[in-house]
Parts: sequence; C-alpha cells; structure tokens
Amino acid sequence: MLHSVNVLKESTVHATDGSVGHIEDAYFDESEWVVRYLVVNTGPWIFGRTVLIMPQSVTSLHREEKMIYLDVTRKTVKESPDVDTRKPISRLKEEEFHDYYRLPVYWNRSQAWSKEQFPGAMPVSRDNIGEERQDRESEMYENSLRSAREMDRYEVSARGEALGSTLDFIVDPETWKIRYLVVARDGAGRKLTVLSPDWIRKVSWIESSIDIDMPREKIENSPDIESIENVSRDYEKKLYDYYEAARYW
Repeated sequence: MLHSVNVLKESTVHATDGSVGHIEDAYFDESEWVVRYLVVNTGPWIFGRTVLIMPQSVTSLHREEKMIYLDVTRKTVKESPDVDTRKPISRLKEEEFHDYYRLPVYWNRSQAWSKEQFPGAMPVSRDNIGEERQDRESEMYENSLRSAREMDRYEVSARGEALGSTLDFIVDPETWKIRYLVVARDGAGRKLTVLSPDWIRKVSWIESSIDIDMPREKIENSPDIESIENVSRDYEKKLYDYYEAARYW
C-alpha cells in the first residue's frame, strides 16, 4: 500500500520498547527519489533532540492509526549519532549513521531498498574504514539529500508552462521509492494531479521549481483525484495507460 509523506510526518514512531517521538520530515536522494532517512523529533523524551531513522529499521506502518514501528530499542535511538538538520547532511555523516546501525550504505548498492537489504542481511564491513575515510574525505562532504519539507510548494511547470505546486509525495514502503508527486493544479479547485518523478525534465533546487516533460494540456486532462487515499492500483493502471508509460510494477 502506498503512503503519503504528509501522513508519515504526522505519525508516532515506536521502538521495540516504547515511543521515541514523531516524524517531522523525510530525506530522499535527488538522483533516485528514494527515501533514505526519516527525521524523528524525540520531543521531551531526550530534550527535543532530532534523530535520523533509516527505512531498514521500519517493520510496519499503520496509516489510519498514524503509527510506525521499528525493530530497534529506545536506547539504540537515544545513543544514535547527533545530526543538525539545519545543515546539509554529508556522506561522511551518513556513513557514521550506517556504521552505528551496522547497515549497508545505499550508494554502493542497488538504487532502491529491498527486503534483502533489511536488518541482518548485509552488515557493513568496518575493515579499514578510517583509511577509506581519509582517502575520500573531500568527496564525502558532498550532499545529495533533499528534504520533503523543503520541497513543499515547489512550483511545477509542464515544458515551461506554469501548472501548479507540489502538495505531497507518495511513497512505496516496499522500496521507499517516491512513486508520485502530488500537484495542486492552478485553478483546478480540490482536484489533484499525480505525476511520476520519472517524467521530470528538470529540477531547480535553487529556484524551487520542477519542470515536467509533457505538454500542459496533456497533464490537465489526466485522471484527477480528490484525495491521496484514492491512489489505488486501479487508479495507477488508469494513469499509466493514459500517459502510455511503462508501469513500475
């Protein structure tokens, strides 16, 4: 079942032995559009500290109850590396998290997460990690993560013609791939437009804009929805048939 990122951001997070806080954002990598971290605000539990949780630690999501369950303890979350979400998160900092949780880094493996990559399947090798970090220090300070919250209300155009603005993202929790952008189209009232990141021609992070590689008229006549909950498999089939695009499943 697909999940709305906005609903995820309202969810309470539970470790194996109790609550650890609530999700306030999600980070995805800009090249593959896959969620790499959930940003959890721990509230008064550890003085409002913000922590990163990796999708591999999630065991289940409950959309209606707005709850997410992890396979780690509160102590593990509490002692996780510090992170300042006001600053870009470098690859060096990411490696620190992956080392701590003993989980594989995503940039050396497949593009999206898979069941085979979940906890215990592919532990991180710690051999010569200090040496490797020295060799790649400058490279590892690069940043390729984007915040879902940062992309709220990005201007969306269709081959340069204004279309609307981003309202939400829809994630596939099997792989944590962002399957769709949800766009509030200008002048369309409550109707929403759903578009795949695969159809993007250009993203300008500086100008906060996304350009879709399709004519505006084509998008305006696409199957609309009034609620994100209506993005069912039947709706997806209708959407891909309309655009004559290859399905992801």
